Amino acid sequence: MLQAQSFFCLGPPIVYANWMLRRQNSCLLSACTESPEDTNGSGLEDPVLEIGSPIHYVAFHCLHELAELLLAHEKRKVNVNLTRGMYWTSLEASISGDCELEDQLKMFKFLVRKGGNPTIPGGSYGNLLNCAVATASVSILEDIMAVCDDKELSVKNADVEGKLASHFAATGANQRAFELVLLPHLEAKDKQGRVPIHFAAVAGSLPTLRFLLGHSVNLRQVDKDNWNSLHWACRQWDTEVVRRILEAGGRSFVDDKTAEGYTAENIATLHQKLTLSRT
Repeated sequence: MLQAQSFFCLGPPIVYANWMLRRQNSCLLSACTESPEDTNGSGLEDPVLEIGSPIHYVAFHCLHELAELLLAHEKRKVNVNLTRGMYWTSLEASISGDCELEDQLKMFKFLVRKGGNPTIPGGSYGNLLNCAVATASVSILEDIMAVCDDKELSVKNADVEGKLASHFAATGANQRAFELVLLPHLEAKDKQGRVPIHFAAVAGSLPTLRFLLGHSVNLRQVDKDNWNSLHWACRQWDTEVVRRILEAGGRSFVDDKTAEGYTAENIATLHQKLTLSRT
């Protein structure tokens, strides 16, 4: 296997970086240059640019040897907390791919040891914990919370829209995630006043709806636009979710109007869904 010092080769650095990253060859370093701005750069063609930068790319694909080499050489000065691309941080990228869970956790722990900051906001999901709830397996979620227990990573950390991990958990079907992050914040509001039941309704998540009904949440609770769970369910129109909300008390507020004067049936019609049945 080539030694670390052999990775500094001649030629246009971005061309070499893109070629090497695409091939995912663990024997070649992604950025063949001593220029730190190239190694941290986002001037690469897709898929590297979409993911972020070389450190994001190797994190996403769990290329452990490349990650070690990128972060080991003093002249490269790779920033483990570089923020860009669809995953924003290398930590979020490390748990967002299709790698084996063991490899994802290994990469995640490595990046944390190298100074990765799990509290950096941003990215498609707003922050790391939201990303973990939305994309990772429950075992990874528990491990992430354990690894970052002393780093101020909390289920109370909101993204720029005020969404918590509980809101993302409400869109899925992971019972353990419900227990870990949803149960402590059943009534948590984002900046629009939306609570987990609204997210469950618009996502058409029957498992979440069952869980929330089991904890007696208020189906009639409204957000800042006066939308309740039935309004949101009718916007998405998952037939079973709409039916369950009606059976659980939704018929008593089926004529409630949003701030713009729309009933649940109006919303279903506007979004070209089936006519709301009250029977």
